[in-house]
Amino acid sequence: MNMFERVLLLSVLLALGMTQARADAWDEWMTAAERESTGIERLSTGEREALYLWLQGFIAGAAAEFDAEQRPPEDSSEIRSRIAGTFRGWTGQTVFRLENGQVWQQRRPSRLMYEAERPEVVIRRNRAGFHSMEVPEAGRSVLVQRIEE
Repeated sequence: MNMFERVLLLSVLLALGMTQARADAWDEWMTAAERESTGIERLSTGEREALYLWLQGFIAGAAAEFDAEQRPPEDSSEIRSRIAGTFRGWTGQTVFRLENGQVWQQRRPSRLMYEAERPEVVIRRNRAGFHSMEVPEAGRSVLVQRIEE
């Protein structure tokens, strides 16, 4: 079973309301080599359940964001500004200060190595209420949240 199939299987189980991880669930989702390399077999039952609950929340959040990114914007409103100063991409928790005075922060871990002076940015809100910031000249966007007016 490849990684996509395992994530899909886990998502289906979660969607069906499975609230407590079975002790052998990890055996179904991972190969023996994966269980050995991750050390999951050394975890206690309680630790495996805690990991399962974390994974459940992570998948639910990732699925919601993926779904939100696929929807068209709620309206045509968008924020256009420029990064104040030198832009060096993003690395995980990057804070973006815009020339209009707003400050935004990266929401999900991802990386972009790109350097530019005062590049234009376009921030759009999707139907789920999440914002993404596009850097048109780089051809990339990142999920962001506003942290200052």
